[in-house]
Amino acid sequence: LLMYGTEDFVPTDAGYAYIEEQIWNALNAYKNGMLGDVNNDGKVNHIDAMLVLRYYTGKIGANDLALDMADVDGDGKVNHVDAMLILRYYTGKIAVFPAAN
Repeated sequence: LLMYGTEDFVPTDAGYAYIEEQIWNALNAYKNGMLGDVNNDGKVNHIDAMLVLRYYTGKIGANDLALDMADVDGDGKVNHVDAMLILRYYTGKIAVFPAAN
């Protein structure tokens, strides 16, 4: 992907294409949000699972989280199952959410 020139590393055409693809992927992920990242901090972790549980139990409202990122199992509901899957993702037990397939 990179060619070594006399002064610096210069991307080849394939390198530019790869860089462009990565930039577009990052922009789309930012624009569309990250599945499971319900507080929009760029990470999927235990805090996201806690927020989903708080929403499910009525402690917080829909405006307090990115509800469209919370339905990680893709069943159209946000509930304790989504919170469990977020925790499983965070701890490495699963690599991808069911809704991503």
